[in-house]
Amino acid sequence: MSIKTRPVRARGRMRVMKRQLTGIRSRLRALIANKRLLELVVAATVLVLVGLATSLVTPYSPPTDTYFYDGDSQSSTTYRATVESIQQDTLRATLHDGPLNGGVVTAAYDARSELSPGDSILLGTSSIDGSLLYLDRYRIPGLVVLAVLFIFVVLLVGRRKGMRSLASLFGSVLVVTFILIPLVLSGFDVFWASTISAALIALLTVFVSQGINRRAGVILLSIAIVLSFVALFAALVVGALGLTGRVDEASYFIDALNTNISLSGLVTGGILIATLGALDDIVMTQAATVEELQRADRSLQGVELYRRAFRVGTEHIASLVNTLALVYVGAALPTIVILAMGTTDTFTLLNSEFIATEIVRTIAVSIGLVLAVPLSTALAVRFLGKKPR
Repeated sequence: MSIKTRPVRARGRMRVMKRQLTGIRSRLRALIANKRLLELVVAATVLVLVGLATSLVTPYSPPTDTYFYDGDSQSSTTYRATVESIQQDTLRATLHDGPLNGGVVTAAYDARSELSPGDSILLGTSSIDGSLLYLDRYRIPGLVVLAVLFIFVVLLVGRRKGMRSLASLFGSVLVVTFILIPLVLSGFDVFWASTISAALIALLTVFVSQGINRRAGVILLSIAIVLSFVALFAALVVGALGLTGRVDEASYFIDALNTNISLSGLVTGGILIATLGALDDIVMTQAATVEELQRADRSLQGVELYRRAFRVGTEHIASLVNTLALVYVGAALPTIVILAMGTTDTFTLLNSEFIATEIVRTIAVSIGLVLAVPLSTALAVRFLGKKPR
């Protein structure tokens, strides 16, 4: 065998190996694309999650000497229990935590709670004499089931996109839990803590859902510009109207526990987070609309492409602004009813800080979303629009 034939044979072996690798990749893609297999994997995953969640949060766990929640000096120890019987202002329940696990105890009870035998509840210890008293129903198992159902529906309908959306949601929760809340509690400026958290959530959401590409850059640029405007606008309006943030029991409780937290800053920060919640949807939709319109008609360029994409965005805005207003009214309905019961003067009711704060929230978020449509459309046309060949 001559020396010249060796490189030829080596190149031949390399081509054979490449063909084999290509075949393996093709089989893997076909396996992943198999919808039935994906559905089975999703169903199995959900079943595993349900099993783990049930084993972790069920009140009927094996006997243990640990507490469900062991409070510090400022709060009581909490026990899980099951109601056995109810008599006027007391109830008998079986404990599922602590040294008395499995034992039957008596606790103070408010008849307005409308409990029945068999209900899962939480009991606490009185700070006065250490006796047991009813705190609340035990809802975590039901909430876990709802969460698993939500994940199942999202994965079943959204498939790969659903997985990405769940990953974005999980990342957003992590940012709020481990960055925003600790920064606020440590005394960091609430406005800047919210701004930083909103930026991190935007980066995470866009990169997970879109990847690293030109469209992601356009989306992030649009979000950054709109959020900057909303932050400045909200800060100016909150200051101009003298909104202190003391509008409900939660705000007064925060003010009493930690005076380092700015309640007005919480109002502005809440506006930023709320804006981001709907903003990424609008911006992503407009960027995708521009690309799809041009994919359908390559001749669309400049003003005409902008006009058609903008028309789609305005339809989105028409429903979204109304939705935001209804969401805020629905969330604040109990407090609005209480305020209305305390006054017969509509002018005074509208002037109250609680109502004024809700109006500011709705208007600030809505203005940001409305401005996002022309801005994101123009940026998408400029950077994503392709020139005709």
